This record gives sequence, C-alpha cells and structure tokens, in this order.
Amino acid sequence: MSGNHHRPDRNEPEDELESLLRRLQPSPLDVGQMDGLSREYERVATVQANAPGRMQWKRLIPLVAACGLVMCAVALYQFGFRFTRGIPEEQAPPTLASPSALTSEKPVATPVPVDPTNALTSDTLSNRFVPVSSQGMLINSSSQGVIETKNGLREKLHLEFEDTYHWHDPATGTNIRIFSPRSEELTVPLESH
Repeated sequence: MSGNHHRPDRNEPEDELESLLRRLQPSPLDVGQMDGLSREYERVATVQANAPGRMQWKRLIPLVAACGLVMCAVALYQFGFRFTRGIPEEQAPPTLASPSALTSEKPVATPVPVDPTNALTSDTLSNRFVPVSSQGMLINSSSQGVIETKNGLREKLHLEFEDTYHWHDPATGTNIRIFSPRSEELTVPLESH
C-alpha cells in the first residue's frame, strides 16, 4: 500500500511569517520614554543606596570622631598631670635603690629645695614606693667541662639567673617590677676515687 499521500507543506506559513518579520522596521525611541527610563534608573539606584540593611558610613564617621574626642578627654583627665609636670633641669632624675637596701637602713633625708609646680621629687618618690619583694630565679645551668686545678679536679658550671624587684605605691596603686638578668660561673670540686 504504498501511495502518495498529500501532506500539506508546513514551510509555507513559516516562510510567510519570516517574510513579514523581515519587512518590519524599528521605530525610533521616544525622547519622553528615554527620560522616563533614566529617571526610573536614578530612583532605583537611590532606593538601593538608602536601603535600611545597608551601612550608612556617612552617619558613622561623626560618631567615630565624637568617640575619639571623648577618649582623648578621658586620657587627658586621667594622665594629664604626667604631661604637665616635668622634672626640674637642675635635679637628676629620681632613682630607686634595691629593695634590700631600702629595708636594711633608712636613708637620711637631706633638705632639697622644693619646686611648688613639681610634686615629683626624689624625696617623695622614695617615700611613695614601698619595696614588696626581691626574687632570684635560676633560668639555665650548663656544664663547661672538667678542669684541673692545684686543689684537684673541678667542674666548671655556667649559671643564668633572672632577678626580679617589685615596688608598690599604695596611694595610686602603681606597681613597678624590674627584671634583671645575670650570669655566674662556679667551679665545683669533684670527688676522685
């Protein structure tokens, strides 16, 4: 049963549509419509820039500046006296003796002319700071070998210490700690059999 069936040409409507589309000419865009599009774009950009979830840096900068000024004012109030008072040029800077020297004997006070604008004299510093502790701690020890002396064999040791001195000012609560490293070499006699 082979036969020639008549099938309609399906390309005819598509060809006709294609030819109609080729004849179309785009019309120029209206100037008013272009203006409306640009205004709408600006409005959307402004809404996105001022969104509530977005950080407003322009508002944050004055707040940071105000906080910085407040912190400077508090620091000046707390520590300003240290900047306004200086040590007189004719006097040497005050020093602290070791805690053992301060506790063993009382220093003799000598009359020093007091500058009324400067309350930090060596006399007031030595009376303000109280020695708290003095400690020595062995950090490292090493053998430098065996040596022979006229008294017999001896081992040479190298010892490293760290001394710590602590002073406290009860009036202001200030603590001063000084860490001082030192080293010693010892010879230890060895037993010979």
